[in-house]
Amino acid sequence: MSFPSPDEARRIRKSAQISQVRLARALHVHPVTVWRWEHGQRRPVGWLRDAYREALEDLDEVVSEKNSRHPCDGVSRNED
Repeated sequence: MSFPSPDEARRIRKSAQISQVRLARALHVHPVTVWRWEHGQRRPVGWLRDAYREALEDLDEVVSEKNSRHPCDGVSRNED
């Protein structure tokens, strides 16, 4: 994944049902920092840019896997 736009980053985070506060804690930044990234006011740099991109990739993968599951996956069938 190339570095996502602010709108795409926000969509990924929200799709994963992760709050800005939770993502900020995981990245060891202030929640306002995540808000600024998601609104295009700032861009992460250096190692933080890489960590943010990796976190978003992981969240996007989790959402994709969740959405690709069939509703009956894991349900045992009781055949008589």
